[in-house]
Amino acid sequence: MQMSIALCAALVLFVLVTVMTPDASRMLGTYVASAAFPRGSAFNTTNPHKNGWCKDAVCHNSPVCTPCNKRYLFIIAPGRTGSTTLLSMFNKLPGVRLSGENYNELHVAHDLVQNVFGRENFEYDLILPEGSFRHNAIPTGALSCVTQHLVDTLNPPPMWLLQEAVSDKFIVEHESNMINGMKTIRLQDPFEGSKGFTPTEAVEFLNESFPCSRFIIGERSNHESHAKSTHALFNEASTPISFYINNAKKNQAYYQEMQNLFGPDKARTVDLDKWMHDVEILNDVVNWLGFTNCRFDQIIHENDHGYEPDSTHHIHLGDHCKAPLSL
Repeated sequence: MQMSIALCAALVLFVLVTVMTPDASRMLGTYVASAAFPRGSAFNTTNPHKNGWCKDAVCHNSPVCTPCNKRYLFIIAPGRTGSTTLLSMFNKLPGVRLSGENYNELHVAHDLVQNVFGRENFEYDLILPEGSFRHNAIPTGALSCVTQHLVDTLNPPPMWLLQEAVSDKFIVEHESNMINGMKTIRLQDPFEGSKGFTPTEAVEFLNESFPCSRFIIGERSNHESHAKSTHALFNEASTPISFYINNAKKNQAYYQEMQNLFGPDKARTVDLDKWMHDVEILNDVVNWLGFTNCRFDQIIHENDHGYEPDSTHHIHLGDHCKAPLSL
């Protein structure tokens, strides 16, 4: 009798070891569908903002990362198109915290991901139990949170708030209601020898890393004015103005392609040559973003005469201005 029990126990143990031992040919999806990860668990595609900020986002949730939980706003534009003014103005909106330039950190983040993914031995959901490259399965989309955390850390909550926080939970709850992001003129234009994105590369990387995001795209339709502004800033007398006009045209085509790839629900293009004379153009963007009772009362002018801040104009958004609902 005891021998029979021992044999049964050994058989059960053998089956368990056989089933649960990782194999390079087995994918994480196999386990997600098994008893180890029952349906309805943390592995899902739930979009917490499907009725708001990112209704069409593709969300690959796992216990490692829930990339759609955080909302993001990016201002992307070529230089000398009012991007710093847009940064200052949209940072006035409640619940919004956007950072400025950062020496092309998005490219560094992209290279960090591409350094392993897309090569042999590294694919999402692939278990590699043996060999020098061994690792557990990395859930699809998990590296999105790595990139998000980088952007968040480059512009954290103010120090006074961090010092008053009684626990990590307080900061997590505070941040869950924020709309974070940044502005950059470096997607196409490399910095100190780094590689620029093509429009398709940029959109694919941003959509995967920040699935719950919106984009304000800056442009300047008056190519001659754009060229003169750039030429005057860099004071390169030996470079003909035609060079800058040609660059302005290329820049506009680049960002227009990004707008087309993002689509109207995810991105909105604003033309400096128009909104600098009409604040209602930017107020239309505020409405598109979902803010309630928020209206800019004037346009400020950052980087006037180069890089000087605007210290004479002060924006008032209204006494009942409210951010779009979070989770």
